[in-house]
Parts: sequence; C-alpha cells; structure tokens
Amino acid sequence: VVREMVFGATYFGVYEHTREQLVRWRMPLFVAVLSAGGLGGVLGWSLSLPLDVVKTTVQGAEMKPNANAITDMMAAQQIYESHGWRGFFRGALPSV
Repeated sequence: VVREMVFGATYFGVYEHTREQLVRWRMPLFVAVLSAGGLGGVLGWSLSLPLDVVKTTVQGAEMKPNANAITDMMAAQQIYESHGWRGFFRGALPSV
C-alpha cells in the first residue's frame, strides 16, 4: 500500500506539473502528455522501487516451522548489509 501511495503521489504530481509547464512553453499537447507521463513514471517507479524490493524480500523469505516472520525493517537491513544502498535498486533497469 505504501509503495502504491509513493508511486501515485510522485507520478501524478510530476505529470501534472510537467505537462502544465510544457504546454505553457507551447509544446504540442501530445508531446507534453507523452513527456510528462514518461517522466512521472520513471520518477515514480524510481522512488517506489526500494519499497518493492523490500516487499519482495519479505515475500520470498523462507518460512521455517516455529520461526518468526521477517519484518520490513529486517528485510531492509538484510538488503543493505548484503548489497549496500544499490541493493534497493536491484532490477531497476529491466523495470524502467
């Protein structure tokens, strides 16, 4: 849910602002809409991707009998300790 909130807020905020500016600069509407949508999508996904990586790590964690489930914070710490800050952006190129 948080990931979707981050993406949606970023996407629509960037899209609206960018489209308005491009139209104000007399860019054709279809180019303004296409450019604003692309920029909003890339920035939205770039900000929400770390949350998606944490979610996927939690979902993919091996559950052993009588073991506690891994939390989001535990997953984030594990990612950072294993891969550094770049670990939060695994899979960024194929998805963008």
